[in-house]
Amino acid sequence: MMAAIAAASAGIRPLLLEKMPEPGRKLLLTGNGRCNLGNDLDPARFIGDCGPRARFLRNALHQFGGGDTVRFFAERGVTVQLENRHQYFPRRGGAAAVLEALLAELRRSGAEVRAAAAITGVRGGPGRFELLAGGEMLRCRSLVLATGGRSYPATGSDGSGHDLAASLGHAVTPVHPGNVPLRVTGGWTARLQGISLAECALAIGKGGAAPAFAGGLVFTHYGISGPAALAASRPLAPALERGPVAAALDLLPALSVQRLDRELVSRAARFGKKTIKGLVGMLLPDRLAGVVVDHLALPPAVPASQLTARQRAGLVRAIKRFPLTIEGTRGFGEAMVTIGGVDLRGVDPATMGSQRMTGLHFCGELLDLDGPCGGYNLQIAWTTGWVAGRSAARGLRP
Repeated sequence: MMAAIAAASAGIRPLLLEKMPEPGRKLLLTGNGRCNLGNDLDPARFIGDCGPRARFLRNALHQFGGGDTVRFFAERGVTVQLENRHQYFPRRGGAAAVLEALLAELRRSGAEVRAAAAITGVRGGPGRFELLAGGEMLRCRSLVLATGGRSYPATGSDGSGHDLAASLGHAVTPVHPGNVPLRVTGGWTARLQGISLAECALAIGKGGAAPAFAGGLVFTHYGISGPAALAASRPLAPALERGPVAAALDLLPALSVQRLDRELVSRAARFGKKTIKGLVGMLLPDRLAGVVVDHLALPPAVPASQLTARQRAGLVRAIKRFPLTIEGTRGFGEAMVTIGGVDLRGVDPATMGSQRMTGLHFCGELLDLDGPCGGYNLQIAWTTGWVAGRSAARGLRP
């Protein structure tokens, strides 16, 4: 949609081919319907947060960045508010308002939208493309592929765009689900289903030695979800295809090891008649306290006043480095983003144009570009869509 709007703004009348009965189904799912449509980070910070591949975006973000996104939607009736320090959300209407603004702009721009028109084949050479879409053969001189990756395939992004790109000579890097809940071995998280922690830190590697992914955490029947788990899934997804990965949870990241130890000493002295489980339950949700005590095989009914120094040290270690084994992700069906895609080495970062075939452009999740939760991935969509659409239109000028 953004690519078509950008192309129309450059003076042409684009045709948007939509696989589904109507455009924007995936957009309606973003942010649980609230639509975190971007953030206020400068390009350098934005790129740094997304990782090394995002250096590809440096030029494009200066053409259409976070400020441009805010202005674009404000001019179309969707004003934003800043939440969680850096994240932009619509003040009213959520994802539905964002989608309606895009559809209204498509109508105003004169772009033609043809729904239920999946592209089943494409062939071509420089500036000459033939597409089989909805049973009809279409020809064009400029083509933008904006099919999405493989996440949420029920919305239409089933990975078919990767096949189209490959058929036109472009390499596609291996794809994995990203920003996705994680499955944990052992079944113990089922005891905690529904419990959420406002702050947690998930560290990868035995003993949790690696840098941690911080944020909220939700325990589920299959494992863990929430911001910390989703953030960790990006680097984890490729590794999990080789087998389970050891990790550790810091259940109380606001307390240092020393302060937690002092808290346990102080509370055991003041509330000595409480059980050990009850003592831990003063710091953690009751069911989670039970899992921690069971993990250490401590007698749960023993009074806190009888807690030994060795037992207390074990509690501190368990709370600050609770071990778990991650066996996999919940797959593309629950993934917010696709990791991998069209190899960036074959794409011009200034135009999103193919370096192999004149007139061919790429944008959005189809590319080997992704970011963490927090407005990054929609900003990548707006940015690359705008640049690809404008560049495709410029290529048609005499």
